[in-house]
Order: sequence, then structure tokens, then C-alpha cells
Amino acid sequence: MPPTLDDTFAVCADVVSREVEGETVILNLDTSTYFGLNDIGTHIWRLLSEGQSLGTILDVLHREYEAPRATLERDLLEVVAELESKQLITRTSA
Repeated sequence: MPPTLDDTFAVCADVVSREVEGETVILNLDTSTYFGLNDIGTHIWRLLSEGQSLGTILDVLHREYEAPRATLERDLLEVVAELESKQLITRTSA
């Protein structure tokens, strides 16, 4: 099921991440999946790690970036779907 703005996610237990010069590298120690995020992705990762709902994350992004809300929503949902598919985050509510 694709993510929605009502969903909340948590970082999977076997996942470690490190921020390097505004970007984040993520590694799932169990699956050896490696993933990198740019500065906006890093901001999303931080908010996901805090347990924020996707709707709340979208609100934060819309306040902080000069982009149409619809574009931010599409990009947010795509990033979250990819992180979930790579078993880096898990849905905690729907």
C-alpha cells in the first residue's frame, strides 16, 4: 500500500545513518542496503526519525522551501515509498 499523509514511520532497528556535509548516508546492516539522501531528503529523514506524520512533514517542508505544495507532497511520498521498499523505515500507523 503506498504511503499517505496520515502515515507515520520509524527507522528500522538494523538501520544506521550518518549526516555528512548536509547529506545523509543510510545503511541497513541486516540487508546491506545502502542509500544516500540530498539535503532535502536529509531533512525528511530527520523528521521521520522524530516520528512526525507525513502530513506534518509536508507542512514543515512547505514552510521552509519555495515549491508548490503539490510538488513537495509528490516528492515526499516518493522518497518515503523508496525508503520503505528498501526496508530502511517501517510504517507505524496508517
